[in-house]
This record gives sequence, structure tokens and C-alpha cells, in this order.
Amino acid sequence: MERRDIQPPQMLIAGSAGAHARVAAIRIVDEIKDALSEKGYCTLFLSGGATPRPVYKEMARPQTSKTVDWTKVQFYFVDERCVPPDHPESNYRMAAEEFLSPIHAAAEQIHRIRGESSDPESEATRYAGELPTGDIDIMILGIGAEGHTASLFPDSKALNEVQRPAAAVIVPASPSRRITITPPVIKRARQRIVLASGVSKAGIIARAIRGRYMPNVLPVQFALPGLWILDADAASELRIETDQELL
Repeated sequence: MERRDIQPPQMLIAGSAGAHARVAAIRIVDEIKDALSEKGYCTLFLSGGATPRPVYKEMARPQTSKTVDWTKVQFYFVDERCVPPDHPESNYRMAAEEFLSPIHAAAEQIHRIRGESSDPESEATRYAGELPTGDIDIMILGIGAEGHTASLFPDSKALNEVQRPAAAVIVPASPSRRITITPPVIKRARQRIVLASGVSKAGIIARAIRGRYMPNVLPVQFALPGLWILDADAASELRIETDQELL
């Protein structure tokens, strides 16, 4: 596919890392409220990693969270490390501590990937069957230093999936065994929100947004038609255009 055929992202650029969490939280909550107003329910996919943590914490603050009827939101995960749910590396544990528990999400609303499973392939199949059918409302994604998103790393076989919604993968990071959604699921999201902060992400963000479209090399490019919420450091190698919002 030619780069000209790919819709560029909308960008929100916050002035600092602290502002980034607040800006991202407010925008995500607004997107959730829009979905609830339109449909009466919302499907929200959560990402792990360091960048979403302060965003989830901001979303869970009473002044923000009280504006949403969380009982009408179903929560899913874009990936999980193959560790127990109480492990420090568990994406579920982080999301539960910072967000899901403070907003009192009920167990039946939370669709976690069972990272503790002794058979990741079977768990990927089970989780695929639990995913929503049709469009996904909002998907929160991150970006790694080499351009990965979810647990889709450069040159992974999972990048070529066109049918299976979830796959067990071994990645060049720790923990190496993971379960991840695949590109067809990312493409089903009506709103893909990519979060990034810090100067260490500036180069890879510029490559992903301005460079050739090569999602097998830069998997985060699957989320190019979406909303990228960056801080000033992460956006420092981009050419700022007039249609971008600076906050």
C-alpha cells in the first residue's frame, strides 16, 4: 500500500509530560462519552506500559470519572505478558490498580487476557472468542522504541495475520512470552489513540508519521489513521502543522 493511501493521524501535543496525562485523560473520557451518547455502551481497549499509567490515574480521578457511567463500558486489553495477574509486569494489574478498581468496574465488564495460562496459544484462541464483534469504539495504544505497538514487534509473524484476532508471540523484550491482538483488530477500532511522551520516542514517532509506510518494520503505523497524543518532547522531531492542536 502506498503512503499516500494512508490517512495521517490527528495530533494533540501537550507542553509537558504532566500536561500530557491530563490532556490524554480528558480526551479519552470525551471519546467514551461520545460513544455512550451515540450507542448507549462503549468498548474500550486498554494498553499496558509506563505511558498509560498516569493517564489511567487521571481518568480515575473523581472530578473526571464522575462524568462517565462506567457501568456501560466493557474493558478489553490489547496485549498481556505471560505472567500471573498479580505480577508486577502484568498489564492487567497496572490497569486494575490505577483505573479499573478506583472506578469500581465490575468483574463482568473486564475481559482480561489470562497471562498465567500454561498454554498461551489456547489462551489466545479463547480470548479471540471473547472479543467484541463488529466495530471497536476506542483503542488505547502505545509505541515502543523500535516502533512496536501492543505486542506486535517488527518482523513478527503475527503482523501477517488476517484472520486470527489474537496470537501468542515471543518478543525481543522481557517478559518475552506474550499474547496480543493482531492487525485486523486494530483496524476495527473506530478511534485509535496512540500515547507517547519523552524525547526517547521522538525519532521513532517522526519515522512512523513522516517516513515510508512499512508496518512490518514499524507496526505502530497500523494506528496512523487515529489520534496521537504526544508531549512536546515526543513531538520534537515533527514538523508542526496548523491543523494540529497544541495544548
